[in-house]
Amino acid sequence: MGLGGGAVLIFYLTTIIKTEQIKAQGFSLMFIIPVSLLCIIIYFREKIIKPKLISKMAISGAIGAFFGAIFTKIINPLILRKLFGLFFLFLSLIFFFSKNKKL
Repeated sequence: MGLGGGAVLIFYLTTIIKTEQIKAQGFSLMFIIPVSLLCIIIYFREKIIKPKLISKMAISGAIGAFFGAIFTKIINPLILRKLFGLFFLFLSLIFFFSKNKKL
């Protein structure tokens, strides 16, 4: 799925270690980027992903990251934490009630 490690790491850093949300997100990105690149190479070799789709996803991800970084500078960290939690609650509900059992 690809969301678990980053979510767990951010939760750990902010809740257990008491790191600021923005710093936890940055650390998570620094940790996850090399792992993601390695996975792309492996999936590409196994022909699990489509090369044309990678460029579209990378561009979309870069645009989202850019605006997300701006958004995190503007918004109050307490509100950011609550939005982060609501986002993952929303994703959890989608996966829980999904008709697609392949997840």
